Amino acid sequence: MQRIIDNEGVPAAELLSMRGAAGTNDAALHRLLTMLSEGVTERFLAEEIDGFYAKAKAEGYFARIAFGKNTAEPYHIPDDTPLQEGDMVVFNVGCVVSGCLSTAARTLFWKRIGDKQRQDVFSAVLNVVKEAFAASDLDTPAADIEARMRAVAEAAGYGEYYQVGEAFPQEEGYLIPHALGDLASTALEVGTYYAMAPGIYIPGEFGVCIGDTVVAIESGIEVLSRFPREMEVL
Repeated sequence: MQRIIDNEGVPAAELLSMRGAAGTNDAALHRLLTMLSEGVTERFLAEEIDGFYAKAKAEGYFARIAFGKNTAEPYHIPDDTPLQEGDMVVFNVGCVVSGCLSTAARTLFWKRIGDKQRQDVFSAVLNVVKEAFAASDLDTPAADIEARMRAVAEAAGYGEYYQVGEAFPQEEGYLIPHALGDLASTALEVGTYYAMAPGIYIPGEFGVCIGDTVVAIESGIEVLSRFPREMEVL
């Protein structure tokens, strides 16, 4: 069940925690960029980010780093795969700050983008995210937002490879973002806190995921994750 939150606005302490956790994730993503180099392994980066969170006085929730074909696995566990020229890179990170969980995911390209399909899939996922933001108005059922997101993926020809993202278990005493699927027919109201990480995963080849945490506020929504989403070659 969704927790009841004051309809006059998001409690200041909760909003501060949401922004703090999202900002810590943004800093972790920036830190990951500085550590990318030819031959570095997924496992090394994941362990470094665990240490980064600890120094930031945050609790690391997960650090899923994937290179190349491993990006085709939505919940890939980092291993000793080294980064190579032409790889796609997926960073999917999460942390808890002041009892609030926030997550963020981004997809990048190492040295070159590659073939047109990779560009097309990236553009499709980015358009799914943009549609989600545009559809996220107060009083809109979460199921309607999710349906509009899926429609964009299907229109791009990738409906069978599309996933909307994962759900996180709700824990007493913690502020955990809901998955849109969990909210179902529940309409967005001030204070609804949710995460979405739409992705398109081509089996055995590659995947693209772009994820954010969002809170509904009186003026609409606040996208808490600020790290850039656009296509970028590193």
